[in-house]
Amino acid sequence: MKQFDHQNIIKVLDTFQSAQAIYIVMELVKGGDLFDRIVVRGKYTEDLARKVMLQLFSAVHCLHQRGVIHRDLKPENVLLVDADNDVHVKITDFGLAKKASCEGLKTFCGTPQVQCEEVASAVSFCLFVCVTMECRLVLLVLLINTF
Repeated sequence: MKQFDHQNIIKVLDTFQSAQAIYIVMELVKGGDLFDRIVVRGKYTEDLARKVMLQLFSAVHCLHQRGVIHRDLKPENVLLVDADNDVHVKITDFGLAKKASCEGLKTFCGTPQVQCEEVASAVSFCLFVCVTMECRLVLLVLLINTF
């Protein structure tokens, strides 16, 4: 993840390992996750939701240009940069991310509630399209405040 230098992707600053664990040092963001913000403030206006989604799509586009698929994009994996701004976001939690092509991946993973239908039904699918479905879910949560 150190290869990504995008304003809407959380930066990995360093990694190191001990005998028991691997440690990942990431940039500090202080706004919490998008899901918690929606719970506190209520639904977003269309204008604010548009601002969030433009950043999200920009980050996803950057990932896809490098052949990386997040595979677990949801409001809980979108962080707000600071507590006073409802729209400046960064994608995080790349634990399930994979390098892939439109041949897809055969692994079932991610949060079941945000998986696209093709993944849930074990049909051959293009993961790049499924991420778009996950983005659609984020937009719906922003606008109607329900999951």
